[in-house]
Amino acid sequence: MSNVICCDLDEVVFDWLHPFVKFARDNSETFSLDKNKIPNDLRKWTHWNGYENYGINRDQFSLIYKEFCKSGAFKTLPPISGGCDINDRTGKILTNLGNKKHLFFVTARAPEVILDTVDSLNNIGAYNWHSLIHLAGKKDKTLSDCDTSVIYSRALGVVMPSKYDTKRSVYEDLKPFIVIDDRPEYIEQAFMAYVPHVIMVSRLHNKKWRSEKSSRLPPFQFDSISKQYTWCHATLHIVRPNWVDINASLEGIFKGQENEQNDNRIKR
Repeated sequence: MSNVICCDLDEVVFDWLHPFVKFARDNSETFSLDKNKIPNDLRKWTHWNGYENYGINRDQFSLIYKEFCKSGAFKTLPPISGGCDINDRTGKILTNLGNKKHLFFVTARAPEVILDTVDSLNNIGAYNWHSLIHLAGKKDKTLSDCDTSVIYSRALGVVMPSKYDTKRSVYEDLKPFIVIDDRPEYIEQAFMAYVPHVIMVSRLHNKKWRSEKSSRLPPFQFDSISKQYTWCHATLHIVRPNWVDINASLEGIFKGQENEQNDNRIKR
């Protein structure tokens, strides 16, 4: 059984939307935005391209995102909390997870900010992860000036070009036991790559998908006891956006994995 876990970053480990919206609001004149359409909360970010609800078009979003990257904001993003007072627990949980498993962070952040990401993980006390992959984006080249995905090896301390161009390509190569993400498209890529356990972090932008369980996939079977959805080879775990709850879901998966291994030993 694989010991690899692939984990997204933005809105899964880090809260990037609040700082991004604040950045857009504070620089509304620079980007020719209507500040009155940009509130200080995220209640209007109801789908993946939620910036549209703030009077921001795609070209403006791309420009703001690139400037957000250049500002160094990705160095200092806070961890997600889900409204909970988690203090410094996120970093400790991630470090403990890295001690147990091979933890890969896989993100669609611009490759240019990969070292800022390393700093941000260090800043929250997340150590002992294996590698960090920044995907250049196969379909959308507007958010980065870099055409090559990159990977940072924590053991080597160097950035290298990466052969991956989608999250699915990462999953098919590394064959993780668990994937953690918030974007429906990437959740589906994990299913298509036959990842056994997929944890979706509940966010406002994926609420519609969660309620429908995606019409593009075969129907999920819901277990009212475990509160889990299963589909063919995979189990979908939906958790609240904080690492105390995410960790509880992970521990449940590890326990099931341990029980399965013990049962296999007994059968032999």
